[in-house]
Amino acid sequence: MSRKGRAAGILYALVSSLVAPALILWAADGSDAVAKGLMAAAVLLSVSVPAGWYLGLRYDRLERQSCLDELTGVLNRRFIVRTVPVLLRKAGLKRKRISVSIIDLNGFKTINDTYGHAAGDQLLCRVTEVLTGIAAKGEIVARWGGDEFIVVCPYGSGNPASSLQRSIKESLDQLSLKTGLEVTAAIGTSVFPEDGETIHELIAAADGRMYRSKPKRSGQRHEAPLVRHA
Repeated sequence: MSRKGRAAGILYALVSSLVAPALILWAADGSDAVAKGLMAAAVLLSVSVPAGWYLGLRYDRLERQSCLDELTGVLNRRFIVRTVPVLLRKAGLKRKRISVSIIDLNGFKTINDTYGHAAGDQLLCRVTEVLTGIAAKGEIVARWGGDEFIVVCPYGSGNPASSLQRSIKESLDQLSLKTGLEVTAAIGTSVFPEDGETIHELIAAADGRMYRSKPKRSGQRHEAPLVRHA
């Protein structure tokens, strides 16, 4: 959880607690001015610092909740759009690579239509558990929207796409055995900086590869998707 709110709250409390004593020292005359100023500072600090910390804590919690997906509890699109650009800048300075993978469940609408939305929601939560279980090396897992997820591998090296996709598919196979449903996914991966230097470019590249990997239905034309910006 971010501590920016608590830090700002305590800083504000400290500054505000020193204003009144400073005014007392500036306006008052006599030997007791210093004592009065110190007493006022102590009283204000005892009240304002805990209050500032509490309000900052509430802000940090709200900020954290705004970056979480309500259904699955995993990070959401807002977090990715805000955080990944920072990672990309750091990776660029250090000449490191970052991979971005889009995971789209196959046939999810059929599961919703056949078993109901409650079953579909439960499946999304189970898939989230699968993805977070794979993310053992600091990967960022988020729900991108609907039945799409995104996995960001900071400072990836070599070819992260093949190993990640293999792990995801193997774990989904195990999930299929447990649930009795055929759970598969189309996966597309892009790598910074080869495939793009911004989050939008990387997502567009991963998105295109993901759609090209989707199973084609016989008799239907498969078209490349429109680029979707976050």
